[in-house]
Amino acid sequence: MLPTDSTTIPGAAEPRAMDAASLRLLTRSLAAPGASARRRRFRAAGLARPAAAVSMAAGAILVPARPALGLALLAGGGFLWAALHDPMAPALRRVASPRPARWYAGARRDLDIVGAGAYQRELARVRDRHGALGLVATLVPEREARSAQYRVRVDLHGYTVGWLSEAAAEAYRGRLGAEPAAVPVSLVGHDPIEIVL
Repeated sequence: MLPTDSTTIPGAAEPRAMDAASLRLLTRSLAAPGASARRRRFRAAGLARPAAAVSMAAGAILVPARPALGLALLAGGGFLWAALHDPMAPALRRVASPRPARWYAGARRDLDIVGAGAYQRELARVRDRHGALGLVATLVPEREARSAQYRVRVDLHGYTVGWLSEAAAEAYRGRLGAEPAAVPVSLVGHDPIEIVL
């Protein structure tokens, strides 16, 4: 069950352990599809790509003799090919978020999320697939490779969507150390999409 208070999560003195229902809510959409589902998807893609190529080739051959049929085959093959090659797919890189064992305990207004403007495609994908309200983000502390500083990454349904500001990351590290935690969030606006705690 998600907390309902708009500024704090109950149990602010100590990080509260998450119950099984909350963990299921958080990880339900992150679970990898079963092997049979992956096989079906790859088999369908394997059949659709040659079908799209054959349709476009046949359309190109038929255009001089039967223009309407040739153009229809070209268009159908082109649409099928475009559907199989999502231009957003290479830009969206999924991350392996650790499974948090607790809610973030503290004032959510102190969690200042920055950098969401660079992750607008990821936020749009999450909003389109999971809605804009009642989402659970994972706060993931990690050490920067180039320095000894720690940053706190904000993951949402398997995508990185921002970072905590330096002050918020320092406060987070003081409260929870290196443990990941969950926090309820919502997405507002359209251009740009913003994350609201």
